[in-house]
Amino acid sequence: MPVGKKELFPGGGEAARLLCPETAARQRALCERLREAPEDERAWLELATFQDEFMAALEEASGMHRTQGRAKAVREKKLEVLEQGLLKTKGSVLLHLHKIQVLLECGEEARAGKAWEELLRVHPGNARLWLEHARFLQAETTLSGFHVDAAARGYLRALSCFRDMLEGRRATRREPLEVERNIVGEYEMFLRVR
Repeated sequence: MPVGKKELFPGGGEAARLLCPETAARQRALCERLREAPEDERAWLELATFQDEFMAALEEASGMHRTQGRAKAVREKKLEVLEQGLLKTKGSVLLHLHKIQVLLECGEEARAGKAWEELLRVHPGNARLWLEHARFLQAETTLSGFHVDAAARGYLRALSCFRDMLEGRRATRREPLEVERNIVGEYEMFLRVR
C-alpha cells in the first residue's frame, strides 16, 4: 500500500490481505491517514512501530519464524518509514528520537551519534534534548563506545546551553528559576560521571 509513490510494505500487499485481513486493514487505514495528513507525526510513529506487528502477523499466518535477517529487515523498514516521516513533518523531534532508538537497536551507535548531532543542530535551544544527549553518551546502550571524556563533554555542552538560556543568549520558554534548577541538577549528574 503506497503513501505517495513509495510502497511502505513491500511484498505484503496481496499476501497480507489473504493471510491476515485485520492487519492488512490496519495497514490500509494507516496509509490512508498519512495520505490525508502527511505532516501527522503520530501517524508516522504508529506506522514505524506497526512494522513489528505487521511482520509478526505475516509470520504467524504463514508459519514462518523470525530470523535475524528478517528482524534486521523490519528495523531497516522502520528507518525508511521514519526518514520519510522526517521529510514530511519537517524534522519532528519525536520521529528523530525514535530514529535514534531504532539505530541503536540495529547496533549503529555511530549513526545514532550523528543523528543526535543533527537533532541538536536543528534544535539548539531545546534543553531537554541536550540533557537526553548527555545521558545518551553515558548510556549502557553505547557501552562499547563509552568514554568518560565524551560523556563529560556532553554534560558540559548541556550546562553551556542552560547557561546561555539563563543569560538570555539562547531563546527559551522556561522560567529562569527552572533553568537554574536544571543547571544544578545536571551539574550534580556531571560530577557523578567524572
